[in-house]
Amino acid sequence: MKLYQEGDKGQAICRHCEKIVATTFERKDVLFSDGVETARDILVSAYDNCGEVVGIPAPSTPAVAVRSLSR
Repeated sequence: MKLYQEGDKGQAICRHCEKIVATTFERKDVLFSDGVETARDILVSAYDNCGEVVGIPAPSTPAVAVRSLSR
């Protein structure tokens, strides 16, 4: 498993553009799809053009999973 760090560059598929886009790994607060809960300060892959979160690397998934289970 590759470990990503803040500032690393990558590529991902944007669900809005439906194409491969350039990304940068950064720390963000991410709102869950329920629109209520937030995962705070997690490493994500953000689209360089608009800042939209397009991916969450494996090391950040425990923060999301723990939040989901604590409901």
